[in-house]
Amino acid sequence: MAESKLLNRLLEDFLECQICLQPYCRPKVLSCLHSFCQQCLEEVLKKQKVKTELDCPTCRTKSLLPGGGVAELKDNFFVESLKDTIDVHKKLTNEGESLVCGSCETKSGAESFCTECGFFLCDECVAIHRRIAVTRGHQVIGVEQLKAESDTVKIKPRPLPPCRVHSQEALKFFCTNCSEAICQVCTALSHKDHNYEYFTDTAVKAKEDISALLAKTEKNGWETLRTLTNRRTHRRPSSRKMSPKLSKRSRGKQKKLERI
Repeated sequence: MAESKLLNRLLEDFLECQICLQPYCRPKVLSCLHSFCQQCLEEVLKKQKVKTELDCPTCRTKSLLPGGGVAELKDNFFVESLKDTIDVHKKLTNEGESLVCGSCETKSGAESFCTECGFFLCDECVAIHRRIAVTRGHQVIGVEQLKAESDTVKIKPRPLPPCRVHSQEALKFFCTNCSEAICQVCTALSHKDHNYEYFTDTAVKAKEDISALLAKTEKNGWETLRTLTNRRTHRRPSSRKMSPKLSKRSRGKQKKLERI
């Protein structure tokens, strides 16, 4: 009971936006170190006359905005990491909730957990995880072991790949004009006037497009197979009908040869 109260207190004090009173969604940190959802800060900015700085809704301290506005404020990775850790802990301690795989679409029962990705995994996904070079070295532990050692197991935040132009920056955006992943510095320099969106949103859309394409390909494959099968079925009788004609022609040619 005490542990449950502590988790709820953590959620309210550290993981809840004080504007919308909901769990953080893309938390951005201001110069006063207060954090709020990106969308909430954008709504606050719309109501202000001055668009180059932002008044903190909590302490009223002014924060200068980068050239790209609220979207270019620093992300609060600590909050995101804490949220991931508490979410995992809640799932482990909630007896009425069954753990499902967070990696595949089947939502199979999860038997393991990857501390690097922050995902519960089914046995099939664990096998795939250990075969792929990128995830082969990840720490994957059983759910029962995780429950027993939840106080000592460290869940690492999911790292974003670095920008090939600005190596110190992570690839957080996707430029729709150039069809490439870019970092925050890229949005202000080489891709300044381009359209871009969050890389994670692009990944979700791409996954949906691939799933739809695979479903369409599978459907077309079955239709093609049925068409070929039907053609073969129709050809067989016609082959049998033509066989006597071919035999008659052959006998006629044989007789002509015998006369010569």
